Order: sequence, then structure tokens, then C-alpha cells
Amino acid sequence: MLNPFSREGEGSLNVTGSSTASADPLDDPNFDPIDYINKKFPNEQSLSKIDHFIGELQEEVKSLDQQILVAVRKQATSSADTQRDLADVQTAIQELFDRIMRMKKKAAESENLVQEICRDIKCLDYGKKNLTTTITALKRLVMLVTALDQLRDAAANRHYRETANLILAIEELSLHFKDLIGVPKIAELLSQKATIFRELQKQLMEDFDTLLDTSQETCPCLPEAAAAVDAMTPDVRRDIVTSFCLRILEPYKKLFQPPEEASTLEMVERRYSWLNRTLREYDDKYASVFPETWAVSCALCEHFCHITRQHLVEVLGACHHTVDPTVLVRVLHKSIEVEEKLAKKFQNTTTDTGLNPFSPSAAGSESQMPPSLQYPDLLADAAKKRADGSVSRTVPRFKGIISECFEAYLGSWVRYEETQLIDSVSRATANDSIIGESDPSMASIRRGASFDRHDGDEEESDMPKYIFSSASEIFSAFKACLRRTTAISTHQTLFDIFQVFKRVLKRYADILTGRITKKVAPLTDEAARTIGSVIGTAEYCDSTLPALSSAIVRTIDEAFTSKVNFDPERDIMWNLKTGAVQSLVTSFETQLEPSFAKMTKTNWVALQEVGDQSSYVTEVGEVMTTQFPLVRANLSLTYYRFFGDKFAQWVVPKFISSIYACKKIGELGAQQLLLDSYSLKTLLLEVPVLAAEGKPVPAGYAKYVIREIGRAETLLKILSSSVEDVESLKTLLEGQGAVATQEEITRILSLKAGAADAAQAAAATDTGSATHPQPRVGAALQSFTVGGLTSGASHMLTQIQPHISQMPLQVPSFNFGGLHAGGSGSAGASAAPSPSVTSSVGILNTTTGASGSTVGERVGQPPSISTTASPPTAALSAGLPGSPQWPRNEAASSSDSEAPQQPQRPAMGRLFGDFQSLGQRLGGQATQDVKKLIGKFTDRDRGAGRPP
Repeated sequence: MLNPFSREGEGSLNVTGSSTASADPLDDPNFDPIDYINKKFPNEQSLSKIDHFIGELQEEVKSLDQQILVAVRKQATSSADTQRDLADVQTAIQELFDRIMRMKKKAAESENLVQEICRDIKCLDYGKKNLTTTITALKRLVMLVTALDQLRDAAANRHYRETANLILAIEELSLHFKDLIGVPKIAELLSQKATIFRELQKQLMEDFDTLLDTSQETCPCLPEAAAAVDAMTPDVRRDIVTSFCLRILEPYKKLFQPPEEASTLEMVERRYSWLNRTLREYDDKYASVFPETWAVSCALCEHFCHITRQHLVEVLGACHHTVDPTVLVRVLHKSIEVEEKLAKKFQNTTTDTGLNPFSPSAAGSESQMPPSLQYPDLLADAAKKRADGSVSRTVPRFKGIISECFEAYLGSWVRYEETQLIDSVSRATANDSIIGESDPSMASIRRGASFDRHDGDEEESDMPKYIFSSASEIFSAFKACLRRTTAISTHQTLFDIFQVFKRVLKRYADILTGRITKKVAPLTDEAARTIGSVIGTAEYCDSTLPALSSAIVRTIDEAFTSKVNFDPERDIMWNLKTGAVQSLVTSFETQLEPSFAKMTKTNWVALQEVGDQSSYVTEVGEVMTTQFPLVRANLSLTYYRFFGDKFAQWVVPKFISSIYACKKIGELGAQQLLLDSYSLKTLLLEVPVLAAEGKPVPAGYAKYVIREIGRAETLLKILSSSVEDVESLKTLLEGQGAVATQEEITRILSLKAGAADAAQAAAATDTGSATHPQPRVGAALQSFTVGGLTSGASHMLTQIQPHISQMPLQVPSFNFGGLHAGGSGSAGASAAPSPSVTSSVGILNTTTGASGSTVGERVGQPPSISTTASPPTAALSAGLPGSPQWPRNEAASSSDSEAPQQPQRPAMGRLFGDFQSLGQRLGGQATQDVKKLIGKFTDRDRGAGRPP
């Protein structure tokens, strides 16, 4: 029956009681009557069936009313049945509750009855338990008294097998009376037990002493006595074994006790021979007396080692200053060899602290209780508990038991090894030879003293070109010395040898430092080869030291691992490499100083024209092109680049400081120096690449050169401008995006040549000190008449006339290397400086792009920023504030994207090209007039002896 209150009943229960949802649209909860009527009667023709449709609806309504009536009747009937069933259920629950209550009552009555019945039984049970405990205690007391009497008689008669059983029984019984020590009778019995045990121990010691006492007959019952010893405490057996071993070693102590003749280090082998003979004698005479589990031979060797160690400490303390180190090490090796043999011989030996005579492993035991004891069943549990009661103890540590005493006295041997290593260094350096990368022995040298180093993982650029053969020999000596040291010590002595390695490396570094040639100019192939070998050897040592350190750390004691490192020595090798590279740079400094001195002595004010690069730049280029390949041939790529960084760090600041060292610099002089700066930059960027067979320079190097040469370019552009006062210079600097202090501005202005300096230079030129005079552009234009030109040309000249007076100031802004002036670009758009160049002069910084990175970084970590060397086109094309912008000559527009070339035409020719281009734009007769104007300028140039 469907629950009408369930969520499923909602919307699914129809009037007929069916649970199936109807497909009739009238049953839809979202029924829309308008939409329903429109579907039934979509047009006027369908209205003819409306009466029939209404009749169907009325019949359906009647049917639904009938169904509702039937459902209501059924619901009324089912409600009465439900009330009746509920009443029946309630009655049944009440009856069940009454039955449960009756059962609980009967259970409580039964429990009370059981307790009354068992109360007497519990009392009887307690009484039985107490009685049984009392009887057991009395039995044990009787057994203890009997066992003590029997033990006294058995010990007196030396019946040691029975004695062993009685000892264990007494020990077990005594445990039950330890809580009753306050009872006088029990305390008396325990006191008797202790007395009997002491007497028995003394008797056993005397019996075992007869083994080595020639005046007495050996006790025949010693094998059985061993069982009695095992039954007693472990201290008894230890005392017996120790006494036996010390009595055997008495002759040894007398023979080798210092200062006896046989106690010297040279006689140490006799000590170990004596031990071998004694062990063979023990096996022949006494091994059958002592149980194997006693390990008497192991204890004998242990006592021998302790005595020998004590003797050697006394001997070493007296003679370690004078003893021959080779003898000391030989004795140490022999001691280590004996220790290893003893450790191997007794590695599987174990000893028991007690043997249960009731077990089958007891000597002569048949697993029986003492036959005379009453109530043997009381000891059955004890026998089971002690069946596996033997406790093993480990073998003594033989390794180091003797040799460790040498640790404090190996100082003389360490000094001896240091002397040997120093001698090896002296011999190796005296007969030193240079090994090149093509030499077949180079590969073996890289692996010979590598100490697990994997050279195959290194890049080719890190491989040294040349090394000294002494480096391989020294590290081979280190390896052999380390092998010898680890064979005798892994503690303080090994750490002392590590300190010796450090001192020897320092001495070797001093020898290599002395081979660095100072101020060789020009650099010879021999000097370059020697310096390259020093660098390669230092790099070889630097890369091998970590592997040597790891080899020591893996072996040395943990207490010293944190102290083992060669960082100071690696720093020494790094400084050695840096000093060798600096010596190469010093050689170049010596050769280039005269060139830069020539630069500072040149009269840059009297310069009349700008031509090719200056002679001092040519000299710099000759030195670089001839000697950079020599440096590259002797250095690995990494250190060749490092040398390039150091050289650039010297030559660029030297060039800038030489500019400041000049007395005065005129406009043409500044232009010539600007051209020289580009030539110098080209040399610094191209010569290292050519010497390295096309391998590009690092990005950091290129960025440094461009940035620092840019400083010189900025300074020279300022010097070539027309400004001569502080305010104008500040305005110019602001236009360049630069910042300068007042002191720097004053220094720049003092370097700039004024009008008086120019007149003085011109006068010196007129007296014949200069070559052909060169008229200035402004004067030429002002002296040229404009008569006869057409109106178009006149209009053109009228437009440019205001700039004629400014032409002398604009000529310096032209690129004399075949490029246009600052205004040759369209609307000055191309006049912006290259965004990758950063220029500064002093602390005067002009930032036009990203800042450069530091040159001279540690080798192997070049900067990752890529920088492309930009020609000084932008710097020269930028012009200066206030410069007029001239139209571009279309015929030469492609030159902006090319690298600057040597001057092909004078700047005047370029200027005429611009005028001609302007005339072509005016067209017609104006073009002809401009040609006439240009022709007159050309004739004037030819008359002066200059090319058009």
C-alpha cells in the first residue's frame, strides 16, 4: 500500500489509487488551460467538434467523482482496522514486560541461594591453600638443611659432580627464603651456605693451581670441578681463569719487562713468537682440562695484549724522541697484524657465565636430580627454568688493543713523512717539465692522483692546456702517504698527515709563484708557456683537492671529519691563478704604456682634420693582434676569457684616464678621439674572438666593454659640442640623461678648448707647424655669393641662411666615418642612442638601457645576459641639443644599418650631398642653381688642394 504521506506519493497517487503517473495533460501539475485549448482547436474549422469535446470532459468528470467516492470509503474502513491492530500490539508488549520482571526476580533468588551454598566451600579452599603453602615451605626448609649437609660432605671428599648439583639446588631453595631473612633459623642457614661456598671456592682455586705447580700432583678430578665452578657465580670462574692466565704469563713478564734487554722495540717480534709457542703448549697440555665454553685461550691472549701494551707504553715513553721512525712503523704494522689474526681466530668464540648441571650439556651429567634430596618434584620447575640459563659474553676487542698505544708517539714518524714529501717536492720541481694537452701522458696525469675523480664529466674549456709534471708526482706521493697512514691510524696521526699535506701544498704554491715572470714585454712564447703552465697546474691542484679531502674524510675518525678541508689551500691556488693572469695583463700594460703616453702628449687642439684612427690606436691593435693568440694558445678557454676580462678592466679605464690627462681637447680633436674610441671598442670585441678561433666573448665581457667605452663616447661628445659655460653644459647633460657633480662639470670645462685655444692653435698652424689649411664650412658658405640663382634656389638659400652662422657648431656632430650628421635621419627619429649602451664619465652616468654586469667574475660563472656590441652610429648620429636637422641623402640611407667604416669622403662632400638632395626636391631650375652652388664649392676645394 502506498504511503500517502511519502514524497513519492505526491504527484504520483491518482484518484484511482494507482501509483503510475498518468500521461494525460490534464494531470500535469503545470497544466496551462489556454495552451491546451489552442492545441485542441488550432483553427476555426476545428470548432465544429467542440460539443463532442465538452461531452467527453463531462463524462471524465463523472468518472473522477466516482473514483474519489470509492477512495474515501476505503480510507474510512482502513482507519478502523489500524486502530484495532495498534491496541493488540500494546497489549502484547505489556504481557512481555510482566514476564521479564518475573524472570529477574527468580534470578536474584537463585544467586542468593548459590552464595549461601558456596560460602563454606570458599573458607575450606582458603584453608587448603594456606596449609599447602606451609607444607611446601617446610619441605623446602628440610631440603635446604639436608642439601647444606650433603654439600659440606661432598666438597670435603671432592665429589664435584654431586657438588655441582647440590650447589644449584641450594641456590634455588635459597631464593624462596629471601623474604624470611628476619627469622633467626633462616638467617643461620643462609650464613652457613655463604661459609660453605667460600670454602668450596678456595678449594677449587687450589685444585686448579696444581696444574702449574710442579711441586704438587695435579688434581685428577679437575674436569668434574669445572662443572662445580659453572654452578657457582660467574666471578668464581673468572677468578680461576685469570689466575691461571697470569701464572702462565709470569715468565713473559720477567723476560720482556722494561728495561730488560728483550723489551726494546726491535725485539717486539720475539714477544709475538712467545705468544704463539704458549698457545701451542696450552693446546697440548691444558685444553682438555678446561671446558671449551670457558675460552681460556682467548682470555690468555687478552691478558698478553694488555701486558704487552703496558710494556710498549713504557718503552715508547722513554725512546720515542730517538727511535728510528721506520722501526716504529714496522713494530706498529706487526702489532696490527697480530691483532687482526687474534680477532679472526676468536671471532666466533662465546663463553657462558654458568652451566646447568641438570641439562645434558653438563660434563658427565645424566640430567638427574640429587638422589639424596627429599621432595625432588619441588625442584623440577627450577631445572626447567635453568635448562637454558647460560648467558653468553662477547669476545674482547682485539683490534687496536695494542696498536692504539702508538697513537701518541707517532709524531716522529709524521715528521719523517713530512721530510720525505718535501724532498719529493724538491726533486719533482728540480726536474720539472711541461706537459701539453696533446701529450699522451696528460690523460693519465688527470686520472693518476684523482682520488676517485671523474675527469670525463668536465667540459673541454676547463681542461688546462699545459701543466708541470711535478703536480702529478706530488699528488701521487700524497696518495701513497695516505695509504700508509690509514694502514696504521685513522685518528690523530691521520689528521697530522692531513696538516702535513697542507704545509707541503703551501710550499709548492710558493715555488709556482716564483716561476711567474714579472713584466715581460713583449710577451715571449716561453714566458707565456710558463705562465700558462702555472695556471694549468694551479687549476689541476684546485680541482684535485676536493677528492683528496673526501678520501681522508671517508677514513678518518668522526671526531676529526669537521676539521678536514682544503679551503685555505684552494684559495691559495686561486690567488696563484689570479696572479699569473695579472702578470700577463702587466706584460700588456708595459707594452701599451708608451702608446697611451703618446695619446696624452698629442695636441688635440691644433688638429686640422679628422682622418683614420690615430697612431696610438694602431699600436694598441698591433700588440693585441700579435699577442692575444699567444695567450690563447697557452690558456684554457675559461682562463683565456678571465684574462680578457682583466685586460679590458685595465685598458678601458686607461683610455678614459688618458683623455683626462690631455691638456686641452678641441672640437676636431674630440671627433678624432671619438673615432679612436670606436676603433678601440672594435679591437676589444673582435680580437679576442679571432684569437679564440671564432668562439664568442662572454656576454658580461661585451656588456662591460660597451658600457665603459660608452662613458668615453659621452665625454667626447660633450667635448665636441659648442657649450662652454656651466649652465649650457648642465642643459646638455640633461638632454643626454646624465648626472654630474659640480666638480666633474668643472673638470670637463677645463679640458674643453675655448676660442683662445683655437686661435692659438690656428696661429701655430699658419707658421707652418700644420699641413694644408682646412676652411671651415660656415666661412665657406658666408663667403659664397648667391647672385644669378633662380628664385627657387634663392628661396632655398633663404631658408637655410639662418643656419649658416651655426654651421661651425654643427660640423662636429657629423659622423666622419661615412655617416650623416645628427640631422640626416628623418625628423631626427633615428638620432636616439642605442638602447643597449650605458655611458658615463667619472661618476657622470648616462643611462640609455639596462645596466651592465660586472666583468671579472669568478671563472666558470659568466653572466647570462646577452649583449651585442653596437657601433657608435647612434652616439654620433644623435647630435647635440640645439643642432639643426638636415634632410637625409637618399643615396646613402642604407649606411645607418652598417658598421662604421674608415672615412671615404670629407664631411663637406656629405653636406653637399644633402644640399643636392634638397635641390632635387625643389625641382626645375632650382636644381640647376644648386648644382652651380655645389660646383663653386668643389672648385674652391680643388684650389685648396683637397678632394671634392
